Amino acid sequence: IFSCANDYADLKGEVAVHAALLGSRFVVAPRRNPFAMATVYSGELGDGGSKEWFNGNAFLYVTCGCDISKRHTDVEDVSLE
Repeated sequence: IFSCANDYADLKGEVAVHAALLGSRFVVAPRRNPFAMATVYSGELGDGGSKEWFNGNAFLYVTCGCDISKRHTDVEDVSLE
């Protein structure tokens, strides 16, 4: 079970790593986490006057195993067989 903070970067990056690099099998597709943190962090004003923000555990997804044929060729098999 995995959770991530934000949909705009964290979710996209983590799903890309699981799908394209590791070949993970998704048991539960990414969705809003009903148990996300109640607080939201707002950072300093950035370029263009926008604030960055983070909401811990905002999204949830579950993987179980992987499809080795979909795993990126540079990923080393470290299974303990």
